[in-house]
Amino acid sequence: MSYIVRDQELVLQHWPGKGAWTYHLIIPNSRDIPGTWGHIKVSGTIDDYTVESRNLAPRKNQDKMLSVNAAIRQHLGKQAGDTVHVTLYREPNPVLVREAEVLACLDDAGVLTSFNAWNAEDRRALLHEVFSQPDVTRQEKKILALIAMLDLQSTTG
Repeated sequence: MSYIVRDQELVLQHWPGKGAWTYHLIIPNSRDIPGTWGHIKVSGTIDDYTVESRNLAPRKNQDKMLSVNAAIRQHLGKQAGDTVHVTLYREPNPVLVREAEVLACLDDAGVLTSFNAWNAEDRRALLHEVFSQPDVTRQEKKILALIAMLDLQSTTG
C-alpha cells in the first residue's frame, strides 16, 4: 500500500464559488504525483469516515486536493476551518495493455500484418510508445494512433 498521507491532521478548507470543489482538503507533498483528473484514485479515512476510490484533483504547480462533499461533512460534523484526521493511500492505476492485448487490438483492426512487416527493433519501439504512457487514456490514444498509422501504411503500400 502506497500511503500519500498517513495519520495527519489537515484543515477542511472552503473556497466559495468553486462548484464541487467548495470544500476540500489540500493533500501535502502531492504536487509531484503524476496523473491527470480521474487517474489519481485514493482510498482511506477522514476521521472515522471511509473514502473509497476518490479522485485527487490536480492543481497547477501545487499540491493536489480532495473534495469533501456535504454527505462526508455532515457525517463528520465538520465545517470549514475544522481539523480532520486523514490517512489516504493511492490505488494502483489500472494497467490497460500488455503486448498480447495490443497485438489483439491490431489484429481486430486488421493491421497486424502491417505491424509484423516492420523489423523487430521498430516493432519494439512502436510498442514502447504505447507502454510508456502514464495513464490508460493516453495508452488508448497511442494504440488508436498506431492503428491509424498502420492502416494508412497498408492502404498506401
